This record gives sequence, structure tokens and C-alpha cells, in this order.
Amino acid sequence: MSEPRHAATVILTRPGPRGLEIALQKRHRESQFMGGAYVFPGGKLDPEDCEPRALARLPVGAKERCFARFTPTPGTSLTPEEAAGLHVAACRETFEEAGVLLARKAGGAPFAITEPAQEEALAHARLEMAAGRLGFAELLEAEDLTVDLDGLVYWAHWVTPTRERRRYDTRFFVAHFPAGQVATADDQEAVDLRWYLANEALLAHQEGHIFLPPPTQRSLQELAGYTSLDQVRAEAARRPIGAIMPKLTVVGDAFAILMPWDPDYAAAEGGALPGEPPKDPRPDLPSRIMVRGGV
Repeated sequence: MSEPRHAATVILTRPGPRGLEIALQKRHRESQFMGGAYVFPGGKLDPEDCEPRALARLPVGAKERCFARFTPTPGTSLTPEEAAGLHVAACRETFEEAGVLLARKAGGAPFAITEPAQEEALAHARLEMAAGRLGFAELLEAEDLTVDLDGLVYWAHWVTPTRERRRYDTRFFVAHFPAGQVATADDQEAVDLRWYLANEALLAHQEGHIFLPPPTQRSLQELAGYTSLDQVRAEAARRPIGAIMPKLTVVGDAFAILMPWDPDYAAAEGGALPGEPPKDPRPDLPSRIMVRGGV
């Protein structure tokens, strides 16, 4: 069993005429993890995300605030630098994969693109980062920007099941899509990016048009019906967030992804996190996700 690596992902949202729209990107089919699936932008925590240069691009006192947000995954430890670095990673990965910069100006206003020259400069910086010639902290320094910590709404915490070869300990955030920016796939890790209403994405998955991994499905189920990020923020302040490590079991001709609060979870094969299982943040939703044709 491999140890899960720290990771962060961002659920980008924007208001639409029929409700809250959510960005989903299709991972390259050759990707070693979730190839071909539609997911939210995100990726693993890099050592550079935790270095002083990167953490200096967080607001004053952010390290303590970030650490207070997170409960360490049962059986593991989490340093203040790692907690802060996960917020940096969330914004860095969103920029690398979707071209969206979640940052604030020196005066605290959200970073927004107001003229074509800014858009061109941002696109060039994204290419430079992809080529390894520019670091995320360096980009923020050059523009005198800080990571948009307050714009990252902490939403969920998922840990890959023990049966998987590649495992991640991932913090999920919800964020508002910044004004004037354009979200596009990077054509490396992601080959397509679309905006969906949560229920429309779930229906497209059900009808076989796209594939949504279980954490993505559950997140969309939870976000369905919201019309604004303010509503999501209010819900996030109330909901319990504990580490969710599902188990996989066979049910007839399908696989069931069991949440830790599912009545069959304890008896199912596979590892579980130590201690009491997390509370179900949405008891009105099913405690398992059915997957036909393999996982």
C-alpha cells in the first residue's frame, strides 16, 4: 500500500443564467491517474509550495490561519508549512492547468484582467511555467500579488482508497472565477475544459458522455442547487469536514464506492483511516456511488 501524497484541487464556479456553473476539465487519456476523466483543476503539493519564497506570497498571518483550517488526516501529521503550501498549490495548479490566476493585488482587491496586454502577459507566464523557466512564487513577486486565501472556500477532504496504486490526500476548495480571465485546458494534463451546471454534468456522466470520478460526482451532488458562491460559503461554514477514504466493493455487475458512513463500510475489504469515521456532511445523499463497467 502506497502512502498518499498531499494534493489540492479547486472547484471553479461562476454565476450563469440558470444557476452556478462549474468548470470541469478532461484529463489527457495518457495520464497515469484518472486518464480521460473530467475533474476539477488540481494536483500534488510540490516542495516549492512550502518554501519561504512561496509562503511569503500569502497574506500576513496566513500560515496560522491555514493550519487552523485543516484537521490532519488520522494517522498522519501536518505541519503549518504544509497546510499553507496546500493553499499555494491549489492556486498554482489552477493557473497551470486552467490558466486562471487566483490572486489579490497589494491593496487586497482581487486580481482581474482589464486589458488585452494583461491577458497576453498571463498566457506567456503560463507557458514559461510549463517550460520550467518561471516559478509560481516568481510570477506573484513580479506582479506584486498574493495568493487569494480568502477566496478559497474549504469544502472537502478526500483520501484515495488503499487498493489504488497512486494515492492522494486531497483538500478540495471552491472558488469564484475571476473577472476578465479565460479558463482553458493546458493541452498537456488536460485536453478540454467545459462549464456545466452540477446536475447537467451528473446527467452527462449517467448517460455515458463523460466520466466523473467518485469524489467529483459527490462534490457535484453536494453543490447542485446552489446559485451563488455566497451560498456555498455559508454552507461550508456549517458543514463538518473530515477525511473521506472510500472503500470499493462488488455489488452484482457493478462496483460500489462506499463512503465511511455507509452501513456496509466496516465489513468491506480495504483499509480504513484510524479512529471514528467522519460525519456525513449531507445525510440526504446516497452513502455510496455505483460504478458500472469497472473503476
